[in-house]
Amino acid sequence: MKEVVAFDVHPNPASESILIKSNDNIDFVTLTTLNGVIIKSIPVKGNQVSIDLNNFVPGIVLVKVQSANVSAKKLIIH
Repeated sequence: MKEVVAFDVHPNPASESILIKSNDNIDFVTLTTLNGVIIKSIPVKGNQVSIDLNNFVPGIVLVKVQSANVSAKKLIIH
């Protein structure tokens, strides 16, 4: 059984938008600050999603991808 979902975030660093792709179906993507404050939470149906970053304050963002009962995190610098 998988314990972590693998995914890619492009571009990284990003300024306008990011594209998140996975080989697995993605259920939710959550963007948070390093302090754990949720910036955005997005339900997803499929294996990729594009997120507009234009209204975000520049900084470091954690990307959490949830798929079935597994999840993974990555850093992006905006």
